[in-house]
Amino acid sequence: MMATPCKPQCFPNQRLSFSLPSLVMIITWLFSVTESAAPITVKGEVGGNVTIFHLNEGPVEFFYFQRGTEYVNGYHSTKPLNDSVPWPNTRLSEDKRTLYMYNLNISHSGNYECYVNKNHERDVIQYIVHLNVTAKYTVPEVKMNCNGLSCMVTCSSYGGYPKNSMSWSIPGSQKVWKEVDSNVTEDPNTMMMNIVSTAYFNCSNGELQHNRCSVGEVTSDMFRVCTPSSTTGNYYVIPIATSALVGISIIMALLLLWKCKKRRTGAVAIDVRQEWGMDGQTEEEVELKNTAS
Repeated sequence: MMATPCKPQCFPNQRLSFSLPSLVMIITWLFSVTESAAPITVKGEVGGNVTIFHLNEGPVEFFYFQRGTEYVNGYHSTKPLNDSVPWPNTRLSEDKRTLYMYNLNISHSGNYECYVNKNHERDVIQYIVHLNVTAKYTVPEVKMNCNGLSCMVTCSSYGGYPKNSMSWSIPGSQKVWKEVDSNVTEDPNTMMMNIVSTAYFNCSNGELQHNRCSVGEVTSDMFRVCTPSSTTGNYYVIPIATSALVGISIIMALLLLWKCKKRRTGAVAIDVRQEWGMDGQTEEEVELKNTAS
């Protein structure tokens, strides 16, 4: 978070108040400003803390830290800086020689200037501090959609900084796969990056193993592509099950037909016997008549 621009304040041996834009001119006019030989680089991560500046020795008369024309934090040994509001995520140590910055975000990246006067010396030392805030990308998430002949695999990683790209590690021939889409977007609120990359895989040569995708040093879990799945096995199970069902239905139909024919044959035989008097009583009467004769 950023503080409001610095308001008028006092400096040593002066009874006047000065605004922030005139600070450098005043220091140059009153003192001999010595610039550091090389900028100081400080690295931090989003959400983390850093010691953005530290003086190794000597008492400090005043310490002034700014970004462009914006006051960040400071200290004066004899005159309080009541009119200057420090950034809420900064803090000076008790000895006024160390400046801490915490709860970092991407917007804190950039160059800062620090003006220091030690023990009422006339020389003012100017330090240039470059703060580099980064954010680690999440472990790439792998999703795939296969149809038995090919697969579309998507790797997604979020919340990283600075801008990067997705890389693929696919053992074997380059001819069986290719990246077909890659998209990097910035979150307007956090300034962090999201990466989504999609690759096409030809499954004609079978399963591809030991595959990974990565962003910088962050790598996904190993995954397989074109692996025969349970869905693929169903392509063979369903026809077999259907054929078996049809066969069973035919056999049952034939059994029913055979039983029906058998019943009809039995009924016809009974009718013939009744028509020709072939039952037991008729035969007995015929035999008795023949005996009487």
